[in-house]
Amino acid sequence: MITEEKLIKTLNKLDTKPSNEWANRVVQKIQSDIFNVTKEPQQRNTFSSLFNFLSFFYMSPKYKLFLTLGIVFVLLVTSGGVAYASDDALPGDLLYPVDKAVESINRVIISDPIAKAEFEVQVLDERVSELENLSEDVESESVGDANEEVEAQKNRVRERLEVLAELSVQNKLNTQEQQQLMQEVQNKLQVHEESMNQIKTNLENKGDVDNSQKLTEIKNQYSEEIGGEINKYESESGVQLNESEMENNQGDDTQIQNQNQNEVQNDDNDNGNGLDGGSGSSSGGRN
Repeated sequence: MITEEKLIKTLNKLDTKPSNEWANRVVQKIQSDIFNVTKEPQQRNTFSSLFNFLSFFYMSPKYKLFLTLGIVFVLLVTSGGVAYASDDALPGDLLYPVDKAVESINRVIISDPIAKAEFEVQVLDERVSELENLSEDVESESVGDANEEVEAQKNRVRERLEVLAELSVQNKLNTQEQQQLMQEVQNKLQVHEESMNQIKTNLENKGDVDNSQKLTEIKNQYSEEIGGEINKYESESGVQLNESEMENNQGDDTQIQNQNQNEVQNDDNDNGNGLDGGSGSSSGGRN
């Protein structure tokens, strides 16, 4: 059970420091943007009444922020209401800092090293998806911020993999769980590379050269650093990871294309032989 003391300690460990302006905006809009998406109407009424009551009292921005993060934490572990409201937020959106705050809380709560790495891989998947969504929006001005978020999260994934490599040398990891994680990392690496190529095309199409070039740098670093961790794992463990699902699908597509080409060639040969046979019969008939 989560106690008040544990909650306070958890919040004190967070490195998230939003501006006072953001804290005030969140308090003003938190009723409509968060509590309206809780699962039960009774929950919405309860929290709405709570904030109506608190609105009569003066609160410093620091206390407002603390209260907001506390409610975010409670909702996260009880009903998941904040996740519903902020998980789809993009850089530049009002609720995006809430999404980041929830992630920071998860980083404090998760203790298992492999689970920590899995979490960071999932967050990187979300960051790449956010960047892709923004790249498709011609009017978006937050692509640069999203680029920075992808780069920062890429670094977190690399750091977690480095920690796992050290623990593996010390025989402090479940080898099967580590192999499953590294397989997932390899699969995600190629998926993210393909996504980044598409994002780069989107940015170039709308004339965003600077962010396109920045993304190319991030992609190259990502491929080199994470690919290097994968190669290091295979070398030290002696485990050969399977090809990613995308590579297997590409191989299947190539095989199907080759089969179709062979069938077409066989059909052409059969038709040619049929024509030759028909010509011979006609000639014999004329003789």
